[in-house]
Amino acid sequence: MDNEYVDLVNNFLKNNKNIKRIRLIIHEVIAANVKNIIKNVKTKTKRNLEVTVVKTSNQLLSDWSELL
Repeated sequence: MDNEYVDLVNNFLKNNKNIKRIRLIIHEVIAANVKNIIKNVKTKTKRNLEVTVVKTSNQLLSDWSELL
């Protein structure tokens, strides 16, 4: 499953070469898994990406997604 996400992010970054910074707002339960995925992406792309993972709760995620 992780490899699918790594490939998805890799393909996105290939199509958007000007992206230098990524911020992910995720639930705290999956934060460790997401950090591993990001590490794999950075290794695979060999790009100097600044990635920030913000851990949050279900309620904050719900409130934030309603604003989108």
